[in-house]
Amino acid sequence: MGLGEAVGKLIKGNSYLIVLAALILIALALAYAGRIYMATGTETFVSMDTQIYKDIDYYSKNFQSTTFLILVTSDDVFDPAVLNALEDMDEQIRCNPKVANVTGLHTFVRQASKLAYGSEEIPGNRADIVRLLSSAPEGAAFIVPNEHHAIVTVELQGNVDEKDEPSILEDVKRAIEWSPLPPGTSAVVTGKTAMMLEVQQEMMRSMMVMLATAIALMVIALWLAFGHASWRLLPLPIVLAGIIYTGGIMGLAGVPLTMVSMAVFPILIGLGVEYAIQFHNRMMEELGSGKASGDAVVSTVKNIGPPVFYSMLTTSLGFLSILQSPLPMIHDFGLMCMIGIIVCFLTALFLLTSTLFILARLGAIKVRAAAPGRIEKAIGRVAETTTRHPIVVIIAILAMLIGYSIDPLVGVEIDASSYAPQDLPSVVLFRTLTAIVGYKTDDLVVQVKAPDIASPETIRWIDWFSEYERQNNPDVLMVGSVATMLRQYNNDTLPDSKEAIAKAMDSVPPGLLRQYVDDFRTTSVVKMTVQDHPTDVKISGLERVQRDIEFYPPAAGHLGLAWRPVHDDGDDIRLADERQADHDRVGRLLRALMPLIRL
Repeated sequence: MGLGEAVGKLIKGNSYLIVLAALILIALALAYAGRIYMATGTETFVSMDTQIYKDIDYYSKNFQSTTFLILVTSDDVFDPAVLNALEDMDEQIRCNPKVANVTGLHTFVRQASKLAYGSEEIPGNRADIVRLLSSAPEGAAFIVPNEHHAIVTVELQGNVDEKDEPSILEDVKRAIEWSPLPPGTSAVVTGKTAMMLEVQQEMMRSMMVMLATAIALMVIALWLAFGHASWRLLPLPIVLAGIIYTGGIMGLAGVPLTMVSMAVFPILIGLGVEYAIQFHNRMMEELGSGKASGDAVVSTVKNIGPPVFYSMLTTSLGFLSILQSPLPMIHDFGLMCMIGIIVCFLTALFLLTSTLFILARLGAIKVRAAAPGRIEKAIGRVAETTTRHPIVVIIAILAMLIGYSIDPLVGVEIDASSYAPQDLPSVVLFRTLTAIVGYKTDDLVVQVKAPDIASPETIRWIDWFSEYERQNNPDVLMVGSVATMLRQYNNDTLPDSKEAIAKAMDSVPPGLLRQYVDDFRTTSVVKMTVQDHPTDVKISGLERVQRDIEFYPPAAGHLGLAWRPVHDDGDDIRLADERQADHDRVGRLLRALMPLIRL
């Protein structure tokens, strides 16, 4: 007895048990599928066991935090009533324990007032407010782009989980609603973070629309193409069961839903229905030949099972190549496609044939002979034409080679605002913010590691680098570092001895110092706000900063420059392989998305 015949007899003797087990598994899969979450963080672009991820993760946990921007529009943002309203809004937002800091026009005025008058009270007239802002730090230019607009930044705690950000965003929106604003003044949440959160929600909605559309189209296809078959739509719910199983496996394994893996389910509908149709049609043919239901199911599995299995196997091997991608979200996509088509094949093999066997035993299947339909005849003509004219195959091969040769010309888009419909409210608000400020901004961070960040040599180098980039790099709009912070709290003078540096650091508020120096005083960051550019220009900007560092390297004892990932053993990983265009694009994407230079 062959394997196919043995499986067929297994289904014949246990059909009710198989259906019952399938229903139980569906219930379990639905429960685990509820654990699936949307992920767009660093772990979707860089493997967690690489050095670049460890560097970025250390930076994220110690220095970086999620930030929401609040765009305030008013007839006059310098009106004391507006600043007092921002104070009230500040207090409302800080009620959330996961909010670390709120910065805006009111905080700049309070800081300037303390330096000028020794008091943090907001002046009661517009002229004093404008005069105080004239001596504010350079960051005020972004906070107050003009007299009709102001920006409030809401910085979250560094340990906030990505899954908690949507609820915090809603809290910020409610705080704005509860804060009374003067007449003619409005406030809305915007910025890249808020936009991406709404884009994620839109992706989830779009996925449901894609699934519904795929199901509707498949219903039409099955109804038109297999009108002669009994229970012609049965393959569709069988495949949906397979998709539910796949979703349950994703939830059980902790595989997140990403911008790429969300395409898995529509793909599985198309592939899975094909497997189910093969078993369904063969079962109808066997029953139509006069065989009993038991013999028909055994013959179906024995004869059609192997070719469908080989079809599934070759498709799996195609997805296997995707597993070589260095991007985790691409790897997860290939893995879930492989698992999904295997599950859909097993679902068609066991659940569909068991269901058809039960229906046949109950007499619910009407077998009738039917002449080939129009679609079958058209497909037959195409196949016959192709076999008689091999030039068609040659043309297809040439088209494939031409497509492969021009594939490197395909660009990479990393502008988050282009990922969603352009009429999405958050995208419209983000474009409005860009128009008001006059440019798009991005962050570029240099991470410095040293035995002692507070040493005079390290502080001097950070000060030189910060000032050099601010004055000589046209893309740099603002620079913040421990050196700029020490100057601000030391009468615009950089301390030149270890004792003076320690004293100056003690005078800096801990919350501000923590933005640039870690608790161990072994790592510091230089944060640069730069103009946003296309991907290629961003890469050129990173290379320029690298050349600047190589021109004047830090003092001895620092770790070597590695703006590309570096293994723990120090071997350089070349993410951009010039010999392979696909590797080159992946490397460019990684470097553009992870603007982190490690020293």
